[in-house]
Amino acid sequence: IRIVLDSVMMILSLVLMGGNQLFTADIAHEVCGVLTFILWITHMTLNRRWYASLWKSMTDMTRTDFSVVRLMQIIINTGIVVCAVFLMASAVIISNHVFVFLHIGSGASFARAAHLVASHWYFVFMSLHVGLHAGVMANAVQFRQSAKKSNTAERCSVRQKTRIIFSRAVTAAACVYGVYAFIVRGIGKYLLYRQPFFFFDLSRGYVLFVADYVCMMILMATISYVTAKLCKKK
Repeated sequence: IRIVLDSVMMILSLVLMGGNQLFTADIAHEVCGVLTFILWITHMTLNRRWYASLWKSMTDMTRTDFSVVRLMQIIINTGIVVCAVFLMASAVIISNHVFVFLHIGSGASFARAAHLVASHWYFVFMSLHVGLHAGVMANAVQFRQSAKKSNTAERCSVRQKTRIIFSRAVTAAACVYGVYAFIVRGIGKYLLYRQPFFFFDLSRGYVLFVADYVCMMILMATISYVTAKLCKKK
């Protein structure tokens, strides 16, 4: 259930990053946004034990085993929650369909700015979250684990080594392209609100849009995955 839930959330998040440009009717964007928010609440409910343990560890001042990875989880998950709250609150204000019955007539200008900035920070935190908990390197980890198990009886097969090398090469290539896409798409400008409106480059098309954002997600997920792995080693 969690794997399906997380997969649907990632797909919806990528779709939502395209704004209203990916739909013929902007109501589709609003419905996807509400659905994503509901899925996040479900996700947090399923992982409520983590939040309970976090609260317990933060209130226990005698604990000294607060690791760097734990701190990364706190920062990333808190960032996601804050962005989700801003996204939902601003979406209610600027809604043209789903929440129009509320008749909110003020704060639209600030809400649009908040929605733009929060959506891109959400994308960053979500990608980092993926790297910490699932990671684009998940297959490589499984291959490595199977290789270690086989080494207890015999050497790792050539096929296993090839799969590890191939998965790392694909990830590395995606990360390099992710850096390029980050610059071309101007994500930094949105994060710092140097770009006050969302610009969808129609000349690059929808296929490249998906490829760009997928590679950016892989880039940031890999950064958090590798960072957490190095911290655990130390």
